[in-house]
Amino acid sequence: MTLGIFMLLICISEYWCKIGAKIIYLYVKSFSDYIIDVKAIRHNILQVKKVTKDTKICAVVKADGYGVGTKYFVKYIDDLVFCYAVACFKEAVELRKNTFKDILILNTIPKENLCFCAENNFEVSVFSKSQILQMIKVLSKKSGKKLKLHLAVNTGMNRIGFDGEQEFFDTVRLIIMHNDLFEIKGIFTHIYNALCKKDAELQIKIFKKYVNILKQFGIKDPIIHSSATTAGVDYTDFRFDMIRLGIGMYGFFDGKTNLKLKQTIALESKIIKLTQIKKGDSVGYGKNFVAKHNMRIATIPLGYADGIFRCYAKNGFVIINNHLCKIVGNICMDMFMCDVTKANASLNDRVIVIGSSKNHKINCVYVAKKCDTICYEILTNIKKNRLNIKILS
Repeated sequence: MTLGIFMLLICISEYWCKIGAKIIYLYVKSFSDYIIDVKAIRHNILQVKKVTKDTKICAVVKADGYGVGTKYFVKYIDDLVFCYAVACFKEAVELRKNTFKDILILNTIPKENLCFCAENNFEVSVFSKSQILQMIKVLSKKSGKKLKLHLAVNTGMNRIGFDGEQEFFDTVRLIIMHNDLFEIKGIFTHIYNALCKKDAELQIKIFKKYVNILKQFGIKDPIIHSSATTAGVDYTDFRFDMIRLGIGMYGFFDGKTNLKLKQTIALESKIIKLTQIKKGDSVGYGKNFVAKHNMRIATIPLGYADGIFRCYAKNGFVIINNHLCKIVGNICMDMFMCDVTKANASLNDRVIVIGSSKNHKINCVYVAKKCDTICYEILTNIKKNRLNIKILS
C-alpha cells in the first residue's frame, strides 16, 4: 500500500468516525480537564533551535508524545522539525495520520511489518547482524521501496546497539551487498549521562570509531546523531547532524544552558463535595489520616486511575483559590481529598493539580520529586481518555 493511499483511507475513515464522535462528545463530559498548550511546545522547539542553530531536529514523540498527546500538537510543529522518532511500529502508524515526514522507529520491528515500513517511509533501527539476515529473507520476497535504516551503536548504556566493531563491519557489508533492499540513512547512539561530560566524551570516542567504519564503506552523508535534549543543547561537539529533542520539547531541561522553556500541560479539576470534619475524624482508606483539629475537606474527582500516584498523598498539594492545599488521606482510584480549611472554597471551584496560579506553580518536576521519581513518569501516566481535552493554540 502506497503512502498516499494509506493517508487517504485514514482521512476517509476518521471523517466518518469524527461525525459520530462529535455527537457523543456533546454529552460526555468530565469534571477534569487536560490542557495542552501547543504554543508552548512550539516555543520550546524554537528556544532549542536558537542554541543548536542549523542542527536538524528530530522530534521524539514516543509514548504518545511523552504523554502530552501527539495527535493534538504535531500539526503545530511540523514545519519546525526535520523528522520524528517513536518507540514502536504501532506508534509510527498512528503518527503517520498527522505527518508526511520521515518517522524513525527506535525499537525493533516485527518481521510482518517490514514491508509496510518500507512503503510508508518508516526508518528502522538496526543493532545486530541477525536482524539484517531476517530482513533479507522477508524483503527479498517482495519488490518495492528500499527499507531505510539507522544503525544503533552501544557505547555504554547497554540497552540496544552493536556491541563490537567486527559485527558492525560485517553487517554494513551485508547491507551494501543487498543495496536493492536497503538504504543506510543514519547512525546513532544514546548518551546516557549527559550531566557528566567525561562520561559522554568516552561514549562519543567509541561512537566515532563506528562512524569512521561507515564512512570507509563510502556511505553518502549518513545522518549522525547521538544526543537527546540535554547533551544536544549543552555540548556543541555532540550534536553532529541532528539532535533527538524529547523532554525539552515538553518544557523540561536539566542542563547548564539557560533555556526559557514553558510548561506545556495542565491538569485541572473541580470540587465535587465539601465536608466539615472534627478533631479525631479520619479521611480515606485505612484511617491513615486522622484530623488533629477541626477541618474542612474537599473531594476532587481524580485518582490513581487518572495518573495521580498514591505516593503523592504523603507530601502532595493542589492549588485552590491561589492557596496551596495539602492532600489528606490515601488517594483513591477515582478521587482524592484535600484540606481547604484556609482556602475559602466552594463547590465547583477550580482545582489545579498541575499548573499555576498567581502565586503558586506545580509542574511535573515538583510532583515527581514528591513521589521520588522523574517527570517523564508523571507525564506518561496521566490518563487523557478519562479527561476533557482542551487545546491552547
